[in-house]
Amino acid sequence: MGLDVPTADAIIVTQGITDMETLVSFLQEAQVKDIARSVRYGYQTPAVPAVPPVPGPFVTAVAATKFHAVWYWGILRLRCGRTLTANNNTLSAPEIKKTLERIRFEAQVKEVAESGEAKKPPPLKKVEKFHEWFDSWNTYMHSMRGAARLPLPYVYRKVELATDAMRIAEYDTTDEEYMALFGLTGSYYAVDNAKVFNELMQYVIGGPCESIVKPFRRKNDGRGAVLALLKYANGDDAQERRAAHAYSVIESTVYKRMSKAFSLDDFFARLRDAYAILSHADINQPVQEQRKWQDTLDKIEDSSLESAKMALRTAATPDKTFEGLASKMKELAHEIYKSRKTKGERLIGATGAEKQAVIKDGTLHGGNYTNADWAKLTSEQQGKVRDLRKAAKNRKRAIKSAGTSDQTKSVSDEEASDEPSGKAGTQFGRNAHKKKK
Repeated sequence: MGLDVPTADAIIVTQGITDMETLVSFLQEAQVKDIARSVRYGYQTPAVPAVPPVPGPFVTAVAATKFHAVWYWGILRLRCGRTLTANNNTLSAPEIKKTLERIRFEAQVKEVAESGEAKKPPPLKKVEKFHEWFDSWNTYMHSMRGAARLPLPYVYRKVELATDAMRIAEYDTTDEEYMALFGLTGSYYAVDNAKVFNELMQYVIGGPCESIVKPFRRKNDGRGAVLALLKYANGDDAQERRAAHAYSVIESTVYKRMSKAFSLDDFFARLRDAYAILSHADINQPVQEQRKWQDTLDKIEDSSLESAKMALRTAATPDKTFEGLASKMKELAHEIYKSRKTKGERLIGATGAEKQAVIKDGTLHGGNYTNADWAKLTSEQQGKVRDLRKAAKNRKRAIKSAGTSDQTKSVSDEEASDEPSGKAGTQFGRNAHKKKK
């Protein structure tokens, strides 16, 4: 670490650190950092300098950093089940350098995690879509690190105990190495295991898989809960149900017309999910792209899209994949629907003998018509509808006028009559003996 003898003695003898096991087993990270600081600032200059002067303990910044790295090197080796010595009981410089790089990496990852949160998966509502959901949940868990400073999926890895072959193997990253080798024991694992359970529980509660996860609540056993869930989802019966569900969705999904309730995007999304289930590794029944392309075209039964279907079938070099078909069909459908809407609006005010009279004279009425029905009327029929509306309006006016005249006449006759009006006020009291004008 670059320490002189007095400083090394101050750290080892004074602090009682006699070997790597003591350093790793008894000291926390904060204490390791404090030791170097206390040695540096704890030295008192004697009142009368010795002759010759004896150098006091002094820890440089580099030495303090290396001391921290030595401690963390021991922690990592202990968690991976390796011995606490290397190269004939000597800690090598390359291993310290590797540990320092790991410390810096963890600090940078922590900064990135604090700057933004990863996208959370949706709740698990259907067993048939478990693997698609699990992929998104597992991705989310990789973005989270626990007490071991590793991505949390190490908790529910398949191999529980690392083998000697795994310990001497070479790994691309330290994350990959430690996720495979860290022992699933100790306080750090207990914390991370409970965190995995709590994360899993909030996504399955109220769903079909809650009963599978709930028994592991007493011990907050995230590993046990995840493995039980995977075992249930990967069983033969579950795989058959998921495959049958996917085929059923493909068989029943048809696009008949443009609708807000079921758009063309919804049509392609439903088929895409079903094909994804069949192509998943646990089912392994992928549908060929050419088959998807042809079947999807056949499932589009909207008559207004026949020209688009024909264009795709007769194209010289069509992209005969499901995604290629979805992209091109949505583009063509947008233009067709847009053109049809504009044409329908123009026909409302148009006149011409070229329109066919699909509504007979006997069925004409003076009420409201849809844009499509109005466009189907000839100019003569439209004129008759206007006449019917005008006649109905005149009748309403005549009835209103007649009602007003009768009311006026009734009031005049009553005023001119000498007979009692039948009102109680004119028959009793003072009004009964009053002469009328």
